[in-house]
Amino acid sequence: MASSLPTSPSELSSFPSEGEGTRQPSQQVVWYFAYGANMSSKVLIGRRKVKPMESYPCHVEGYDLVFNMKGLPYFEPAFASIEKRQGWRMHGVVHKITRAQMDHIRRTEGGNGHDMDDFGYREIIVQATIYQPWFEYQDSNTVTSHGNPTMYFQTVKAIALQGPPDINDANPSARYLKILRDGAKEYGVAKEWQDHLNHTLQEYKSAGTVKTVGKFSFVLVILPLFIIPIIMMILSHVFKVQSPYFVTRLFKHLGSVVWWVHDTIWSKLFGSGKNNKEK
Repeated sequence: MASSLPTSPSELSSFPSEGEGTRQPSQQVVWYFAYGANMSSKVLIGRRKVKPMESYPCHVEGYDLVFNMKGLPYFEPAFASIEKRQGWRMHGVVHKITRAQMDHIRRTEGGNGHDMDDFGYREIIVQATIYQPWFEYQDSNTVTSHGNPTMYFQTVKAIALQGPPDINDANPSARYLKILRDGAKEYGVAKEWQDHLNHTLQEYKSAGTVKTVGKFSFVLVILPLFIIPIIMMILSHVFKVQSPYFVTRLFKHLGSVVWWVHDTIWSKLFGSGKNNKEK
């Protein structure tokens, strides 16, 4: 099935749509533009327990996919974000969900739902143009009934999560990049974007004895710092409540310490934990 990108889309508002004026705010319907791990149903439905009403491949004009949010050196060096870029086009999956589901996604993402200028994700509004899915071939994992074909060529106002840029020249892990590739394939995102994910983007490689030693010695040193905040985060997720602001702020400061240790000590001894350069 060939990809068909629209040229004259109509615009549909999602905040709220017709007939939703009497709904509780938490049940109002919104569109969510996923460009990272939440493109994958294994993550969004399986891990986050958010089942969209409808899902479609789409593109957003004037933005690009970037990996400029700090993760954990040697393991998950960087995570995806969205960045304005004139003349560029990025692709992803737009999910139709409730506001309550959107709030849950934010609680389980970086920043834990808190609006912080220097840490975690914040909401922005983008114009997402839906198009016909593209599948190289049909297999047992291909699902074509995520939505209604009448939505093809429509443009919706969608929520996207954007993080503050706090790292440059970093590569995503192979594990993380595979989730993006699988999610794009699952929902039939345009071939050119799947090619970009599969062939242009490069994953972080920690192969080699020296880097392997650095990787595991690093986590042994920094892990004790995160025990208490991790426990508090787990409890927040179990009880489905937003973690306290100070816990999120603590994660921010601990992350700064972790990257300082990496940049000043570990990268010089064992090689870079953020990209495929030697230092």
